[in-house]
Amino acid sequence: MLLMTGVFAQNPQESFKAIGKIVILTPHGKQTDFYKWYYNADYYEKARKTQEFECLQLQYKSDTAKVEAWLYKPVKTAAKKHPVIIYNRGGMGNFGNLEPSNLVDFYKMAENGYLVLATKTRFAGKDGKYDQHGGIDVEDIVNLKMIYENLPYADTSNVFMYGFSRGGQNAYQASLKMKLNAMAVTAGTTDWLSRVKDRKEFVAGWTDDDPAMDYLGFEKVFPNWKTDSLQPARYFP
Repeated sequence: MLLMTGVFAQNPQESFKAIGKIVILTPHGKQTDFYKWYYNADYYEKARKTQEFECLQLQYKSDTAKVEAWLYKPVKTAAKKHPVIIYNRGGMGNFGNLEPSNLVDFYKMAENGYLVLATKTRFAGKDGKYDQHGGIDVEDIVNLKMIYENLPYADTSNVFMYGFSRGGQNAYQASLKMKLNAMAVTAGTTDWLSRVKDRKEFVAGWTDDDPAMDYLGFEKVFPNWKTDSLQPARYFP
């Protein structure tokens, strides 16, 4: 659940602004069975009730798009500079996108001294069904540098990246265009020929009980899919 608190500050260069805060409102005991299994109850509640860290909801520019990002940081940044972890979401469109429960993961990273920066990419909300899953959305990750390079408490010489599933694939792609110290990937796709062969729904799309989770499929998202999908892969920009 999202708690809106208005505009906090405007970046001098107007490349991004804070528009709200993200908080975990749902107690562990009222979470779904999956999250009850996935997160330790005591640690979940510790992250939910923390007064040491906060998550700012940001809006930033990525070429012509206005994109939402989340910045998890200490409430009191003082004069210390913190290394940055860019967290790449999993899923497709609105399915698997950032949600408040991710703050439990961010909390663990922040406890170890990191700032955490994550983007929903431009394919969220009403545009979720058009997700390119490794197309222009990669630029939304690359353009996060406009945020952390303008944070006085970010150590821009120490930028790392973590990607889960789809986010792992995005990490491989974004790393070709960014200066990173290291990256870690969990279950990231590396062989897309195999992926589209085994997971036909990525190509054909799907209809969900919740229309917000619908996806059109690569055949409709990419106008030249039938020809471009057969072209040799490009591994370097």
